[in-house]
Amino acid sequence: MRAFPAANERFDVHLRPEDVYAALDAQSRSADFRILARRLAQALDGYHGDLDWGGVRIATARARSVPWRPWRYTAPEYRAAVTALAEAPALKGPPAATPWDPALAVALPECGVWVEEETVLNDLLTDLGTRSR
Repeated sequence: MRAFPAANERFDVHLRPEDVYAALDAQSRSADFRILARRLAQALDGYHGDLDWGGVRIATARARSVPWRPWRYTAPEYRAAVTALAEAPALKGPPAATPWDPALAVALPECGVWVEEETVLNDLLTDLGTRSR
């Protein structure tokens, strides 16, 4: 939930709420900020989400309707995030395939950690700053 305010502060992005609202379809208007974050990633042709079984299921479902490439959403980036975390919730739920990077489906149970998207927010913002230049 902090991604948009953080991007706003870092990149001096100013959007009127009515502009954002108008850009979203009716279903997205009732959803939370994560939908908006996904739309931003879609505009950049990349996808990032929570690195857990639920997150990879969402990514797989999204790939059925919207082509995307992983944005810090592969095994090496997952392992780097796990290494950087002091504490993280345990990975829960049944395993899922990661067709964009089969090594990620191996790394998740090996590390056993759920990396929430917000924990890598600074990395994502850095990428956005690099892409905007």
